[in-house]
Amino acid sequence: MIELPPMPVRIDFTLSFDDYLAAQRLHNTRSWGPRTWQVLNRTLVPALGVLFIVLGLLIIGPGVSWFAICYVIGSGVFSACFPLYLRYRYKRSYLRSLTNGGNCSVAFDPEGIQSAGKNTRSEIGWKAITHFRENDQIFLLHLAPGRFLTIPKRVCSSVQVEELQALFASCITPQSHQNDPPPLRLRHPPPRPRPRRNPLSHFSLLASVFRCEKEPKV
Repeated sequence: MIELPPMPVRIDFTLSFDDYLAAQRLHNTRSWGPRTWQVLNRTLVPALGVLFIVLGLLIIGPGVSWFAICYVIGSGVFSACFPLYLRYRYKRSYLRSLTNGGNCSVAFDPEGIQSAGKNTRSEIGWKAITHFRENDQIFLLHLAPGRFLTIPKRVCSSVQVEELQALFASCITPQSHQNDPPPLRLRHPPPRPRPRRNPLSHFSLLASVFRCEKEPKV
């Protein structure tokens, strides 16, 4: 069993685009829907693009509109280059979210995590982190749907990686919420019993109507 590292633990790193891209790809494998969509975008869509390009070249001939040929080939080129388009979008998102040139300092202590940059500083308690995930490149500390803290493993030694794994497994667990107050439950009043109807009431009503119709008119 790996012992927990002495607190606080501090890591200084610069978040590169490859780290950001690895974090997004790991985040997209959180469920079957995004995972399937990611695989299709990287395999099936480019394959269909190549097929459309070949089809556009095969239909070139007399009687075929050049507009149709260009449309098929153009669609194929876009589909074949779709992974590059996704990479371009990730690049733009990375540049928009980049602060202080990507330089960051993260410290871990018993209370939580402190991250600091040139002009920014934030503190996150362990209870605010729902869970963590990892692969060969990064750690992802999930705060909320679509929000996570990225820690690249390339800046850590093998011993530090094992220490962080033990630290996260110890601090980010459901047991950390066992002292929380129970959730508020609203007590609704019991449903009012429905009045029971006499099954003979309908027959008595019909009988009264029948008697009224049979009375002689004066």
